[in-house]
Amino acid sequence: MKYLTLVKSLYKENVLPRIKNNVFKNILWLSFDKIFRLVLGLVAGIWMARYLGPDRWGELNYIQAYISILSSISLLGMDGFLVKEILEQPKKKRFILGSAFFLRSSAAILGSLITYLVLLSLHVNSEGLKLYFFLLPIVLLTPFDLIDIEYQSQLRSKLTVLSKSIAFVMGVITKIVLILMKMPLIYFAAAVGSEVILAYFLLVIQYQITGNNIFKWSVNWILIKNLIIRAWPFTISSLMIIMYMRLDQIMLGTMINEKEVGQFSAAVRVTELFLFLPMAVASSALPGLLKTRQEEGREAYLVKMQNLCNYMFLISLLLALGVTVFSHLIIKILYGNAYTESAGILIIHVWSLVGTFMGVSGSNFLVVEGLQKYSLYRTIIGLIVNVSLNIVLIPVIGGYGAALATMVSQIVVAYLAPFFFKPTRELSTITIRSFLYPVTMLMKLKEFQKHNKTAK
Repeated sequence: MKYLTLVKSLYKENVLPRIKNNVFKNILWLSFDKIFRLVLGLVAGIWMARYLGPDRWGELNYIQAYISILSSISLLGMDGFLVKEILEQPKKKRFILGSAFFLRSSAAILGSLITYLVLLSLHVNSEGLKLYFFLLPIVLLTPFDLIDIEYQSQLRSKLTVLSKSIAFVMGVITKIVLILMKMPLIYFAAAVGSEVILAYFLLVIQYQITGNNIFKWSVNWILIKNLIIRAWPFTISSLMIIMYMRLDQIMLGTMINEKEVGQFSAAVRVTELFLFLPMAVASSALPGLLKTRQEEGREAYLVKMQNLCNYMFLISLLLALGVTVFSHLIIKILYGNAYTESAGILIIHVWSLVGTFMGVSGSNFLVVEGLQKYSLYRTIIGLIVNVSLNIVLIPVIGGYGAALATMVSQIVVAYLAPFFFKPTRELSTITIRSFLYPVTMLMKLKEFQKHNKTAK
């Protein structure tokens, strides 16, 4: 009973106040949205991949890669920047939102037209172009996400989550029905586009009935100029990141065929299952690193930074080893016999987790040291390496080459790129030390065993 009373007391004093806190509630809603989409999307995605097969699944992923890059362009990398602007200048909110809406809409329309011309120049077939048009709502309706920007500034993200979750569930149900009815590929693209239309329709309706008015948003040309000047680094950075993530699929589809994209995409989906881990660990560690730097000094902070990189390397190493050993079983269970080639691609691609985990850890160093601009430089170096290796390797070994290019470029970004710039060379030293951490652990374990034997 004493322990139960103690637990209740701790809950009331420490947990309950945090749960009632608006910031904590907002984080919970955003986390729920990501986990919910990850789990349900994974199930629906795998079922679709099994039904469509590598050829049609690859064709869909090839066009979706263009759409992903377009969506990133239309966002202009302004999300966090705009939240900050609204909080600092609440009286100018309607002008901020209206000007950003104009900029994003212009970027979406112009980007869509240019991409269509690119697809025509690449002689994409008529079905590919139809897929493109059915998926275009993802890009053209992205400017309405500014409603979510306003909700974020008010810590009311649950309103966005509810609207998009309803549409997402309806989309998943629609895709399952289409699979059961054995419908052709074009219907699945239409389902994705319809899901986006429903999501933003619900979001706008909700925005209007909660006392807001989207029609009061207003364009301010001076503000537009200021937004472009102040936000362009974020735009370039976000564009580089999404190109880094999706360009391999575009190059595979252009240089080989859509079937190879399908095999590669199946392997990538497995690797991407683990990407939430470094994000969660790094974001949780950042406040502690900042506090240590401020209160205990740089030396104590560097020790913590080294420990973070050590543990992140060890986790990524164990994950990569585990997936490598069971890759064929994983692919067979998830995707079936049609995707046997994906198992070999996965064995290579999963090792990119080592670079990814270390790259995310390194971002904490850049934030604490005030060197965020070098994050863009790292990404550009990684993109150059990735594209160069893809050009050389894809014609020779297809999806295996794309996987190898991804793995090498991620390792270059995490371990080598910081060495090229004097302010970040210390980060290269930290990451290289972490590479030796498992060896150090084994040596300590052997010494401990030797000491125990001597003691006996």
